[in-house]
Amino acid sequence: MHEQPWAGVSYIGIPEYSGLGDRVSAEISAAIAGQQSVDQAPADAQLFSEDVVKGGGYQN
Repeated sequence: MHEQPWAGVSYIGIPEYSGLGDRVSAEISAAIAGQQSVDQAPADAQLFSEDVVKGGGYQN
C-alpha cells in the first residue's frame, strides 16, 4: 500500500456530508461543461457549504 502524502481524512462524519459532496461535485462539473464560469462554481459551492454548516448547527 502506498503512503499518503497528506495528513487527515477526506470524510467528515456528519449526515449532510454525502449531499454536500454531491453538490460541490455538480458545481465543478458545471464549470467543466461550460454551464457556469470557473469563478462561479467554487463561489456557489462555498455558499452552499456555509448553509449546510450553519443549518446543521455546526457553526454559530
